[in-house]
Amino acid sequence: MEDKQEIFEDYDSSVQEEEDEFPDLFTLKPTVGHQSFLFGYSSSVVDLRPLHPLPSQIPFFWDAYVENVDPLTKAVHIPTMAKVIKQAKEDLSSLSKSMEALLFAIYYSVITSMSQDEVKANFDTDKSTLLARYRFGVEQALARADFLSTSEVITLQAFVLFLFCVRRHDQTKFVW
Repeated sequence: MEDKQEIFEDYDSSVQEEEDEFPDLFTLKPTVGHQSFLFGYSSSVVDLRPLHPLPSQIPFFWDAYVENVDPLTKAVHIPTMAKVIKQAKEDLSSLSKSMEALLFAIYYSVITSMSQDEVKANFDTDKSTLLARYRFGVEQALARADFLSTSEVITLQAFVLFLFCVRRHDQTKFVW
């Protein structure tokens, strides 16, 4: 019995030594870049609500999407999504995980479609700031929606829209 106890103590101390030597391997923090998005490390702990635009801005995003992005992609059904936009403006907490991913993909695509001057005039901030905010939001929302194994069409729409836009901001290898 004492031998088993010693083995467990030795094991515990060796694990502690590894944790001290390689702390980043044991903390599950996202690494530099966007690799954590693929595995969803922070998607369960990040509150995405503050990343959404103000409720009064959501219709603006939708109008800009219909005007700037939809003619190029045709990723969503406009009348159906218009109802969801109205619902999102009133209560973001009622959205499904896949619908939230699609909303973040719409936000990201709208900012991608605008010039730096348009973003500055409409949101009083830099385009790069909003691109980073909504990219993080769409990546985390896609991870929450389990985009790698889901069969929901809405999640696929969000992912396709994200890939369509991210190619303008990242290396081609990322999209591939």
